[in-house]
Amino acid sequence: MKKTILWAALALFVPALLRAGEKPTRHTFDVVVYGGTSSGVIAACAAAREGAKVALLEETRHLGGMTSSGLGNVDKGKETTIGGYAREFFIRVGDHYGMGGKPCWKMEPSVAENTFVAMAKEAGVQIFYGARLLEKKGVECKGGKIRRIVMENGDSFTAPIFIDATYEGDLMAWAGVSYTVGRESMKEYGEPGAGVRIRTDLPVRKVGTKRIAQMKEEYRNFPYDYYFGEAGEPGEADDKVQAYCFRLTLTNRPENRVPFTKPDNYDPVRYKGTLDRVLKTNVTRLDGVYTFYHMPNGKTDINHMDLSNVSWGYPDGSYAERQKIWQYHKDYQMGALWFFTHDPRVPEALRREASTWGFAKDEFADNGHWPRTLYIREGRRMKGAYVMRQQDAWENATKEDAVGMGSYFMDCHNVQRTITPDGRLIVEGNMGIPVEGVQGKFSHQPMKPYQIPYRSLTPKEEECGNLLVTICLSASHVIYGSLRMEPVYMIAGHAAGVAAAQAVREKTAVQRIDVPGLQARLKAQGQVFEYTDPKKK
Repeated sequence: MKKTILWAALALFVPALLRAGEKPTRHTFDVVVYGGTSSGVIAACAAAREGAKVALLEETRHLGGMTSSGLGNVDKGKETTIGGYAREFFIRVGDHYGMGGKPCWKMEPSVAENTFVAMAKEAGVQIFYGARLLEKKGVECKGGKIRRIVMENGDSFTAPIFIDATYEGDLMAWAGVSYTVGRESMKEYGEPGAGVRIRTDLPVRKVGTKRIAQMKEEYRNFPYDYYFGEAGEPGEADDKVQAYCFRLTLTNRPENRVPFTKPDNYDPVRYKGTLDRVLKTNVTRLDGVYTFYHMPNGKTDINHMDLSNVSWGYPDGSYAERQKIWQYHKDYQMGALWFFTHDPRVPEALRREASTWGFAKDEFADNGHWPRTLYIREGRRMKGAYVMRQQDAWENATKEDAVGMGSYFMDCHNVQRTITPDGRLIVEGNMGIPVEGVQGKFSHQPMKPYQIPYRSLTPKEEECGNLLVTICLSASHVIYGSLRMEPVYMIAGHAAGVAAAQAVREKTAVQRIDVPGLQARLKAQGQVFEYTDPKKK
């Protein structure tokens, strides 16, 4: 089993090497989409349906990003804001499950992937798997435009227009486009929810000096489980990002269940805090410890197995550093599953129920049944032609250059788990709880469905005139908590794909295309620009 998992990991993360005697290939397309995420697939399909010759580059051997990697319970917000090719995807999934033309918002990873692959092939998109940018040196620019991108195997791609549809934003960053990582201060954009967010709804937990020293020793092999230092002042900026995790696909059907395995560096000390909470609440089921979303055919999407702190270095990290973070999360979550099914301190009833679960045999078979994609809830964020901010979902919800809508509440998971020098345990970052310096919980109030401007998909023209960015789009940390949902990524991908093809036809920079023409085309394809309350129909 360990050898299988190792080789699967190598297939995902080791650079593709040139075979002896093989020469790199130079490819020329109209539009090149980097990143086979949900956003990238929809962008590629949209451009191809407009008549463009499109290449879709994906570093793994699979399409769909998080939508096909365990995030089967769709964070959709207001359903009626999801139209166009995004809605087409969900209707196709629904057709698979016999829903007769209705969209399906809960899906198995394999069903999502097969749907994306079918859409791309039908549109005539040419897919390149195992295609990852040559690190730091794979983007060649001249005169404020990307001229060529080069993969690790030496293959190169030239096109008039490029789209970055990755969670990391490497193409954007290495093209010299301005971006930020972390949280803006409350002062920068006047956002009430910005910056460090110290919780006021929990009693302050104190850790003694002796215990701090003990914990530093206990966690020396797990340096990111706790951060020992200052948490920052409420409302101030930092370079920290919210917690990541894997969204796990499990099953309790014996015929499809693969037993949990123990990671090599397993240490039960990591799960003491979770166990303490279990003992206080008398939880007897694993879905009382973690959030279970039940999927078709007896499968789950499990959320909230989060790790704070470790994610901070991911956005700007090297490929090797990101792989270490990927593995750190995997070891933690695998260890948690092993802990709750094997540790004698776990109440017997919970241990017995947890043992009825295992990995789904028919999912992620080439990766040891583990999800291929880490849930990168936020990475880099472009500082483009227009930076969306909290106010854009409050009082400035309409935009002259709108290309789609967002509607999910501002959802940020914990950013840090910190023990301060004076012994305070601080868990902070969540935007749905009371915090110092902010009145009440703001994430659910009083925002409304809002329009996404085309300018937030484009860099400043002087920085790059032939690039569109769909996931690492131009937004503050606060509103990105709403924008970071897979349906929104697809909506942005649809807009970017049509805009890219239009820029090719018009032979102009992406910032100079006929935006009213783009909007008319998107509306004709079902993209939604106005929210309709189904209760008021």
